[in-house]
Amino acid sequence: MNGDVERIRVVGIDYSVRSIDFVAIPYDTDEDESLDDARWRRVELPTESRVVGERDLARLAIAVRERLAGELGWDSVRLTFIEKPYNNRNGRTLATLSVLEGAIAASLPIHVRRGAVNELAVTEWKTLLCGHGHASKDEVRAHVERLGLPPGLSQDACDAAAIAWAGRHLNLEAERRARERAEWMT
Repeated sequence: MNGDVERIRVVGIDYSVRSIDFVAIPYDTDEDESLDDARWRRVELPTESRVVGERDLARLAIAVRERLAGELGWDSVRLTFIEKPYNNRNGRTLATLSVLEGAIAASLPIHVRRGAVNELAVTEWKTLLCGHGHASKDEVRAHVERLGLPPGLSQDACDAAAIAWAGRHLNLEAERRARERAEWMT
């Protein structure tokens, strides 16, 4: 680093059996709405990663860490939010997604691992962003672009940005309520 202080970041993660999209947004922003200074990265997963096992977890953790180490400001991550998988997925897909989530958690900096990966249900982050839990892909994209994410990113990147924004929103709201309770008690 060149003397600049790295901004604390929140990472939103949208993952599938083919790729993982990460969007890191500033946490310490005065404007809760802004997605300015967002950083996006995609990790393509090799076909053989669909086979679940310890070697796959280790290989994925290394690939994720190497790909994201300096690019997202990974060491400045404070919170990580990931889309909670649907309950009705088939067993093989759910097992693969569990391996991916473990690989993501293993690649996080040590100070983040305690709370490692916070899950947000699709309807939860869509409600926070769009006002209702059944927002279409176009509605999500429009809201994310309105918040400052550059147009033209993949839908998975838009979802990851929305997840990061919703997670930051929830955490900032919880911090605000805690401050109010502390002031009330003094």
